[in-house]
Amino acid sequence: MSQWAAGKYKAKIEGATCSATTKGTPQMVVQLDIGGHKKNANLYFSDKAQEQSLKKLREIGFNGDFENPKFTDEEIEVTLRFEDYNGKPQERWELPWPAAAPVDKSTMMSLGAMFKATASTPPPPPPPANAPPPAPKAPPASAPPPARKAVTATRDEAWAACVKLSSTEGNDATMLWTDALEKVEKKTGRKETEFTPEDWGLVLAEWVPF
Repeated sequence: MSQWAAGKYKAKIEGATCSATTKGTPQMVVQLDIGGHKKNANLYFSDKAQEQSLKKLREIGFNGDFENPKFTDEEIEVTLRFEDYNGKPQERWELPWPAAAPVDKSTMMSLGAMFKATASTPPPPPPPANAPPPAPKAPPASAPPPARKAVTATRDEAWAACVKLSSTEGNDATMLWTDALEKVEKKTGRKETEFTPEDWGLVLAEWVPF
C-alpha cells in the first residue's frame, strides 16, 4: 500500500526519457524529485492524447528537443491519483494542466444580471386558509414539442469545462476528454479536426447539462 495520499505536491523535474509502450505508442517518462523521493510522470502521444501531452509539456517549460529534453528549473505542482490495477491501487503522477482560459468581463456581467433577475423574483403567495383547491386545468391540445436549439461552443470552452469537472470530482481530465470526443465522433461521423461549433456544443454537453 502506498505511503502517499492522493493530492497535490511540489516537485522538481530531473529529466526525461522517450520510449514506446508495449503497443508501440510513443511516450515520455518525466523523472520527478518530490522531497527527495523519485517518481515518474508519463505522457503519451497517441492520436487522441498527444495534444493534451504537448500542452502539458509547454506548461513545464519543455525546450522542444525530444532527444535532449530540458525543462523549467522551478518547482512545479504535480497531482497524485490512484488507479486500480489487478485489484491493487497504483500511483499515477500527473503533470500540471494549462490554466483554463478566463471568462471575459461581458460574459460575467451577463451571468450576474441573470442571477439577480432570478433571485429578485418573489415566490407566489400562499393560498388563503380553508380555500378549496383550484380546479385542475384541462390538458392542452397535443402539439409537437418545440425543436431544441443546438448548443454551440468552442474547443477551448469545452476543454475548460472538462478541466473544471476533473478538478472538482477527482477524475482524469484526459480520459474524460478522450471519451467525450469518441462519443461525438461516432454521433456526427466527423473527426475532431472537422468539428463544427455544434459538435463542440455536444462535447461540452457531456459535462454541462442544458
